[in-house]
Amino acid sequence: MLVVAEVLGLSADVLSAPGAGCRIKRVLAAYGLSLSAYALLTRLVLRERTSYASEQGQLLSMDGDLPGKLLGHALGFWTVIFDDWHRWPVVAPWLLLVLAYALVVWICVGHLPVVQRGSIPRLGCWVLVLGAVGLIALVSPGALLGLADPMARVPRLMLFLGPLLSALALQIAVAATQPRRRGYRASLVMTLPLLGVVAFAWLMVVVSYACGHAYSAQAIYEQGRISRLIDGVSRLRVQLPEDMLTTISIEGEMPMSPVLNNSQAKFPLLARLVPRLVSHDWAWGPKQLQFHGLQLNRKPMEPGASAQGPCVPSTTTACTAEYSLKAQGRNLLVRML
Repeated sequence: MLVVAEVLGLSADVLSAPGAGCRIKRVLAAYGLSLSAYALLTRLVLRERTSYASEQGQLLSMDGDLPGKLLGHALGFWTVIFDDWHRWPVVAPWLLLVLAYALVVWICVGHLPVVQRGSIPRLGCWVLVLGAVGLIALVSPGALLGLADPMARVPRLMLFLGPLLSALALQIAVAATQPRRRGYRASLVMTLPLLGVVAFAWLMVVVSYACGHAYSAQAIYEQGRISRLIDGVSRLRVQLPEDMLTTISIEGEMPMSPVLNNSQAKFPLLARLVPRLVSHDWAWGPKQLQFHGLQLNRKPMEPGASAQGPCVPSTTTACTAEYSLKAQGRNLLVRML
């Protein structure tokens, strides 16, 4: 995006601009250093403590299907983005930002020497620049495209979207602040793209507010359900021999707070962004229960250990509308409903 901004005349002038080869070498060196640091951190920390790195760090096989798989992964990220933001009117600021950038590119390419000399038609140059930007956006996930499972639906792996959108907004803002080079009439036209930036910024403010409210509402909701769950475990323990239960396994997932139904319908991203730690066999579930006072160690779910059929109250089980408990030897199986 920096190269595109320089071509369009939207980058700051420097006293001694480095050559294209030097800039490419700097980018490759910085990218290689970042990947090496990440690989070292993964080896020293993640691989020593969990199998997460070895399971999720598998690379694509180098075969004839590699280009198709890379393209599929690249499109997968943007498919997730489309699913999150395609509803009206949430999609309107996105469309305004794209149209604003297209207008800026159209005005800027009209002042390029190759276009003014007639070497390249203005429309062709405009399409070429937008095509280059589209290609940059497609490969912007970077090394994630080379993973066997890029985990496109994990919100933290969408960090590439911030720098990409910031680059578009900055180029629009810079173009709007350079009217002296294009005349009074053009300056009025150049202020129109700023409306797209303002609309998109307002959308991000609204989403940030909705995200903060969702975190708070979900935390309150989970605290109530966990308190009732621990109370049910305490009552079940009364019916069992003392200190019989030492481990816990969790099946199912903590539901989303009903308060967030409207917010989740408007912003589907919240369904993945708001953490629900009590989720299936995830290690953080028992940790959260320990934080609230239930001192049972995690035991991974074993094949066939899932509770089958409806819950029937007995001396070793407890049934409610929110959860069911079943003592299996020294292990407590919790099914979230």
